[in-house]
Amino acid sequence: MRCEIRVLEYNSATLIHITSHIIPKQVNIFLPGASGFVGQRVLNDLLSAGHTVTALVHSARSKSRLASHYPGLSIAPGDVSHADEILRALPAGTEAVVYLPGLLREFPNKGITFRKVHVEGVQNVLSAAKQQGVRRWIELSALGAGPNPSTAYYRTKLEAEELVRSSGLDWTILRPSLIFDDRPRSEHNFVGEVARAIRIAPFIPILGSGAFRLQPISLDDVSQAIVQALAEPETFGNIYKLGGPETLTYREVVLWIADAMGSKKAAIQIPLWAILAMARRLDRFTWFPISTDEITMLRNGNYVHDPADNQKVRETFDLPMKRFSDCIGLALKK
Repeated sequence: MRCEIRVLEYNSATLIHITSHIIPKQVNIFLPGASGFVGQRVLNDLLSAGHTVTALVHSARSKSRLASHYPGLSIAPGDVSHADEILRALPAGTEAVVYLPGLLREFPNKGITFRKVHVEGVQNVLSAAKQQGVRRWIELSALGAGPNPSTAYYRTKLEAEELVRSSGLDWTILRPSLIFDDRPRSEHNFVGEVARAIRIAPFIPILGSGAFRLQPISLDDVSQAIVQALAEPETFGNIYKLGGPETLTYREVVLWIADAMGSKKAAIQIPLWAILAMARRLDRFTWFPISTDEITMLRNGNYVHDPADNQKVRETFDLPMKRFSDCIGLALKK
C-alpha cells in the first residue's frame, strides 16, 4: 500500500491536506480494447503483474482468440458506444479502468466514427464505472490532443480527455506518439500500413518532402507506462507525453521499414497536393492506405516538442525505451 501526504499553501495560510491512496498490489481492472493492437500487449503485461482483468471485446472472433491465449480470463462482450452493454459488462468490484479503444481512421458510412469510440465510449464507460464505485482511470490518448487540435481524431481525443479530467476520478492520461511493435502483428498499425503501401506500389512512396518529424515509441514502453501508472499515486491528475528515444523524419521511418522488408525499389516523393486529392476521394474505402486526417497529422509532425516533457516521463517511469531503428526488422520478420 502507498500513502501520499500533500501540503498545500493558499493565501499565505498553510492548509494541511492529507490524501490517503490505498493501492493494492493486485487490482481488479476493466480493460476496454483488450483485443486491439495495444490492448493485447497491455492485457499480457497486466496479467503478468498479477492483476485481475476483465477484457471487453466487441466480436466473437476476438473473444475466441483471447480465450485461446488466456484460459480462464474473464471476457465480457460489449461495444463501448452502447451504454447498456457496458453496464452489463463492467463487473462489481472493479477498482480501475484502463481505456484503450481508438480509431486511426473512421468510416462514417459504416457507422465507425471517432466520436462513437473516443467520446461516447468514454462517456459510457465513465458512467458505468462511477455506478460501480471505481476510483482509478487510465486514458490512452494521443500526442497532438493538446490545444488547437488539427484533426477530428485529435479533437475527439481531447474531448475524451476533458471528460476524464472532470470525472472526479483518480485519472492519468498518456499521450503517445506513433506506436510501433517489435513483433509481427496483424492488427491495423502505422508500420503495417506503410509496409503494405511499399508492397503494393512500384516504388517506395514518400509523402511530400518526407521531412515531417516523428518520435515513434515502442508498444512495450506504452504498456509498461500503463502498468506502472496504476501503482503510482504521483501519476494521479497528470498528463504524460510519450515519445521514443529518437526523433526521425517521416522519410527515415519509411526507408527503415523498406530496408527491413528487403525492398530494392526506388524512393519517390509524391506531391502532397496529389495524395491529398486522392485521399479526399478515396479515403472512405478501407483499401486506400491513408486518410486526409492522417496526412494532416503527418504534415504537422508527431513528436514531443518540450524536452521537459520527455524528462518528466523518464523521471516517473522505468521504461525500456526501445529504438525504432533497432526494432523495425523484428516487427516485419516473416
